[in-house]
Amino acid sequence: MINLDTVGAWIAPFEGSRSSAYDDATGAHIVPGYTVQGNPTVGIGINLCHPNGLDEAEIQWLFEHRVAKVAASLLQAMPWVADLTPPRQCAMIDMAYNMGLPTLQTFHTFLACMTAGNYGAAADDLSGTLWARQVGGRAVKDIAAIRG
Repeated sequence: MINLDTVGAWIAPFEGSRSSAYDDATGAHIVPGYTVQGNPTVGIGINLCHPNGLDEAEIQWLFEHRVAKVAASLLQAMPWVADLTPPRQCAMIDMAYNMGLPTLQTFHTFLACMTAGNYGAAADDLSGTLWARQVGGRAVKDIAAIRG
């Protein structure tokens, strides 16, 4: 029987561990506009161009892990979200997941309306944002949930 912990301990030091995508040929972080010379890689030597890519279980795990992190961060920053109806919670988490919590926190009028329980005004404010124009149907669904 192969001991995968032993194999992992053997391989990992050679690969290193990176939290964001990088070019395995140069070691440079991949940012918008960067021309990759090798393979886009992430984590512990995970080649994102490998023919097998990520399998469905890996994709689902990453997604669930990220949603949980976003939800926890949102609740820490805005504890009142816990008192919202489930559809409103979903909309808030979706927005934080999509645009990032720091950007969501710049929606001052929307958030003031939400904390005041004025969901119609919050939905109206959200409808007029650049974000709503950019994401289309996603915004329509979130705005409808906020409106109730």
